[in-house]
Amino acid sequence: MRKGRAVTLSSCLLLASIYACQDFVTPGHAFLWPGSRQLDFSAGPVVTVTPANMGGWAFTNDQTNTACTTTTLCALVTGPTGMPSGSGSAELATQATTDGIAIARAGYTGVRLDQITELSYSTYRQSADAGNNLAIALQLNVDYDLTDADSSYQGRLVYEPYRTAPGGVPQGTWQRWDARAGKWWGTRATVKKNGVAVTNSCVQASPCTWAQVLALFPNLGIHKVYGAVVLKAGSGWAAFRGDVDAISIGVAGVTTTFDFELTGRTVSLLPPDTVSAALLDSLGAVSGAPLSPGQYRKDVVIVEFENGTVLSQRQAAIDSVGGVVIGGKLYAEGGDGRYFVRITGGTTAALLNAVRILQRQPGVGKAIWWSLTPPDEAAFRRPVDSQAGWRDWRIDPATPDASRANWALEYVRAPMAWGCSTGSFATTAGVVDDNIFLTSNLRANVDVSLSEFRDDQNINDPPTSDLSDHGSVVSSVMAAVGNDSSGMTGMAWRVHLILQNRTASAVLHNKPFQFSEDYSSLMEDHIVSVAARGADIINLSYQSKIAFDSLNPEHVARVTEHFSTITRALGRLASAPVPRRPLLVISAGNMGIPARGNGYAWAKASYPNQILVVGGLTTNGTLWSQSNTGPLVDVYAPAMSVRGARKNDVIISDDGTSFAAPLVAGVAILLKDFDPSLSASDMIRLIKAGARTENGLLKLDAYGALKQASLRVGAPLCGNRVHSTANGDVLAERVGSPDERLFTSIDGQPYTDLLNVLHGGRRIQIGDYLEFAWNSSSRTWASTPLAGTYHQDAGGAFLSWYDGTDHDGHTYAIVNGGLSAGGSLFNVDLYPNDAFGVRRTL
Repeated sequence: MRKGRAVTLSSCLLLASIYACQDFVTPGHAFLWPGSRQLDFSAGPVVTVTPANMGGWAFTNDQTNTACTTTTLCALVTGPTGMPSGSGSAELATQATTDGIAIARAGYTGVRLDQITELSYSTYRQSADAGNNLAIALQLNVDYDLTDADSSYQGRLVYEPYRTAPGGVPQGTWQRWDARAGKWWGTRATVKKNGVAVTNSCVQASPCTWAQVLALFPNLGIHKVYGAVVLKAGSGWAAFRGDVDAISIGVAGVTTTFDFELTGRTVSLLPPDTVSAALLDSLGAVSGAPLSPGQYRKDVVIVEFENGTVLSQRQAAIDSVGGVVIGGKLYAEGGDGRYFVRITGGTTAALLNAVRILQRQPGVGKAIWWSLTPPDEAAFRRPVDSQAGWRDWRIDPATPDASRANWALEYVRAPMAWGCSTGSFATTAGVVDDNIFLTSNLRANVDVSLSEFRDDQNINDPPTSDLSDHGSVVSSVMAAVGNDSSGMTGMAWRVHLILQNRTASAVLHNKPFQFSEDYSSLMEDHIVSVAARGADIINLSYQSKIAFDSLNPEHVARVTEHFSTITRALGRLASAPVPRRPLLVISAGNMGIPARGNGYAWAKASYPNQILVVGGLTTNGTLWSQSNTGPLVDVYAPAMSVRGARKNDVIISDDGTSFAAPLVAGVAILLKDFDPSLSASDMIRLIKAGARTENGLLKLDAYGALKQASLRVGAPLCGNRVHSTANGDVLAERVGSPDERLFTSIDGQPYTDLLNVLHGGRRIQIGDYLEFAWNSSSRTWASTPLAGTYHQDAGGAFLSWYDGTDHDGHTYAIVNGGLSAGGSLFNVDLYPNDAFGVRRTL
């Protein structure tokens, strides 16, 4: 049967769990070898499993609960010809009906089966089978209800190819099986669901489809304690010999294929240009001496070879530390790139030892450990405030999650936008609203001398309605100070803020708190006054409380008066001795009618370049049924369960387009800070151009707006690619126009290697000695000595490789340490915290 094919004994690590054919007993041990429980997501698109690097897989005698060490029964081999990947496969054989031989991998613990997006593998049968049915089976150690408290062993879920294709498994042919499209049966007739024993109708005599299994057990998943993926030959098979290869396991769209190979070669002449984010997340971090105070990626080192290093030397270097290449970065210009190499050990000592060994290997140019940096050193910004929920951030979520306190900011990609701008006191903005109290999270941003707010926070007047402190919540959503431990963060962390309290002014001027012609005139004065005091952006969220849309003449008169309030105010500002043209961000209203029912929004017809109208989204990202709509609405933002601060600093959730508008106004502040030359018209255009379109709605995307602003020649950088030319010019890519030359000749010498460049919007750091700073007045870059720690500047630091990688969708971080050839520590370049994955371009 073996036909002289080369074979070797694998490392045959024993899976420390009992796989009983009869499935009568609970496994005696969990999978406890170091790091196994962190391997739920595997190492990249393709993982090569070899005798020297089994990648968590092990051969086992499934009947005796021992390691399989007999190479005639279990081995990694060359062939059979036609294998789906590489030159080898895993071979399993049985000699009697009582045998059961498997290759298994602990892990994927706690993964729900409804999260599995791919589950396929290839088989080959060498031995004869009259019925053409036998092929290596796929088995999963499962828990039928991951949500209950029962963690006892509950047997396996089994897929056998012949149940999909009866009599369709011919001898001597490689075949690919989509297990999710086949039939499955459980080894236990009674299982636990909601902690209660129930009958399992999907057993060997009555197998079920994947969908049927999930319908019966919606919380079914890989067992949290005994989780494993098993490829098994037997039991009940006499004289079977077959092969298995290329098992592909996808979780939430991230798929890894395990390629079984006899050869130990894992290094290619050029590194792969990818790495699995799922693997990096699963490995976690390791910290402590001698690498303190930094925190570093567990079990991953980065290796760069000298140009011209041959493949055999590269392989020998990786083998010297028992490493496996799990990804890399391929350079587009010069050199070949970097290899991401996984080792074992799980300690800082293991990382340090691996780096030292690699540095001694011929052809190795650099070996370093992979740093994990604090949040503020990365291409995004994550404020850390004291309130629960404001210390944990999803950076770029695809879908909203309203169970999270900061969901609205996450959904509009605020952390990515904060990597380019967090606002500053150079930008002035205003809020005109009802009952604005000076909450603690606003205090540092508010210019008290120019503001009018309620100072009776301690009066015995508990909030009983939205109007009680409506303006406080609106103001904090727009501009609560970021990262000050006050309890929350607004869209703009810093701004020169003017608060104009409508209710307090009405009382001061003996005006009734109700709609009237006199009161409308007072509102006109408020807008003019706030703009005259320097506000470039003004948020108006309160008018939805008193706007109407009806054929009733009285209602029409009120809407008309609202319209006139805005048009008169903007007209007065435009004709002033020193003209002012602020951006008014206006909430669309909450009546579920066209926004023209809101008289303030109606004014957009007269001032389309100064008025931005904001509609509301639900916590699912869909149109909020109460939001006013129609052609007057420019963009939609979260309007439900938006967190803000009431008086006395109580953080609450509130609903309404009133709270969608300040999210958009906050983005306008970020834009104005990013590029002070932007006009109201520019900000409207950029917010709309950067928004994402879904189901016919333009949805606010804070980062998208900042990215649009960075395309203008002379603007700062925000994810732009930076590269150099042979004569030393440093260029920034501006889409829609030629690349912009930022500067040339550093210290009088051409600088053509931009490997060590950091830039965070307004600063470009060259090496460790010089930076170029963007001047907002002259709109030029000027060189200065490097001042202070780079990441303290507003705008996240990230790498611009000289092959032109941008930071979209990725997190780049400073590598704080490495070893030179002499063994001393040195600072090196930037690397991604997450996967390179699919590159996005501007």
